[in-house]
Amino acid sequence: MWMFIGLLSFVAMFVFLIMSLVAKIKKTGKAKKMLLSAVGCFVLLIAAISFDGPSKNQPATTQVSEDNKEEKKDEEKAKEEEKSESEKAAEEEAEKKAKEEAAAKKAEEDAAKRKAKDEAKLKAEQKAKAKAEAEAKKKAEEEAKAKAVAEAEAKKKSEAEKPENVLKKAVVKALGKKSNRDLDKVTKVSVNEQSGAVTVQFAGDDNFSEKMIVSGIKMDIEKVLEAVRKSKINYKELNISVTFSMVDKLGNAKESEVVSLVYYKETIDKINFDNFLYDNVFDITDIPPFIHPAFRVD
Repeated sequence: MWMFIGLLSFVAMFVFLIMSLVAKIKKTGKAKKMLLSAVGCFVLLIAAISFDGPSKNQPATTQVSEDNKEEKKDEEKAKEEEKSESEKAAEEEAEKKAKEEAAAKKAEEDAAKRKAKDEAKLKAEQKAKAKAEAEAKKKAEEEAKAKAVAEAEAKKKSEAEKPENVLKKAVVKALGKKSNRDLDKVTKVSVNEQSGAVTVQFAGDDNFSEKMIVSGIKMDIEKVLEAVRKSKINYKELNISVTFSMVDKLGNAKESEVVSLVYYKETIDKINFDNFLYDNVFDITDIPPFIHPAFRVD
């Protein structure tokens, strides 16, 4: 009976050892429990062998068999110890490998973080650079625009300050832009700075009678004389030319010069426009005037 119990304990011990090894590898937490069960089986095995041990009168062959069992048991124990050492080495190797993998993963994550940080820094630098370039471009464009505007204004001012433009502005202001015949009122204004000769040509207005037309032309001439003096340009003489629509013998109408007058600056400077009568503009010329016969009316 004790032999059967010992054999059963022996088999159970190996089963529990194997289950303990499996539990340890799988890390289920039952390895210690299985190992204690194997130890219990081992104790039961020893007890069974003790109770079923050879008597003093037992043959020598039985003693030899027990010695073989002990040797076999020692061999199995050595194997178990070797197996335990192998498992321990495997666990250490697995732990080392896990640490290496964790270190490699951490290094990879750190590298990824550094890369992301560098990319974000580069992106920010590029954005700042693009913004600075855009601002510089905008500033340059604004400066160029301001410069162009300033140059245009300076040019406009320079043009406006030219004697010819100053005089034209004054004459147009005095006579208006259009005649009542739907023509440009002032058709020519020129200043010869070398000779000091100034020329003003304008279109006469139509009216109900020739006398009224001539009166209108005389009033416009007076306005021109006063405008020239008020312009304060530098000149020596003023040439005034008046045009009007004339019909020839064939019935063809043509804008022609009907009055031509010359005044020296000295004469114009002497005129008192507050009391001056426009009817005298033909009489105060410094050179005999040209007056078309059709406009010689009293």
